[in-house]
Amino acid sequence: MTYTDGDICRHTNSTRKVIITFNCDSKKGKGNPVFLLEDDNCNYVFAWATSHACPVALNPWIVFLIVYLFFFFFNSLSNLLIWFVFLFNSMLVFLVLYCVLSFLYRRKVLRKEGLQALPLYDRTSKCCSSIKSLRVIFFPPFFLFFLQ
Repeated sequence: MTYTDGDICRHTNSTRKVIITFNCDSKKGKGNPVFLLEDDNCNYVFAWATSHACPVALNPWIVFLIVYLFFFFFNSLSNLLIWFVFLFNSMLVFLVLYCVLSFLYRRKVLRKEGLQALPLYDRTSKCCSSIKSLRVIFFPPFFLFFLQ
């Protein structure tokens, strides 16, 4: 770790710098920094032996479970592709079911007709009312009878 932009060094008129190197020592606990040297450019070097610099060990059972599940479900690129296709198709089926069932509900139970029978028509018609005036630009006059 390096700290820069300290006070001005009187020898070089540059800023002071502190360099701290952390070393792994599992027996030290928190440990303390130890001053090593100061050079002519006002660079200060410290060494800090601490257990907090040691890598974190993972539980071997968790590693085994992650690797096993990865290879079980995604043992090849084709299986990964199959999972993505399955999830995409599931979402597509859910969306189609939602649209069809809500259309039938709005049509039969609420007695809505035309565009009002479409799902979420009440919410989108309020925020998109200014767009309705632009429908002539997007649709030729031949198709306008669908939008009335």
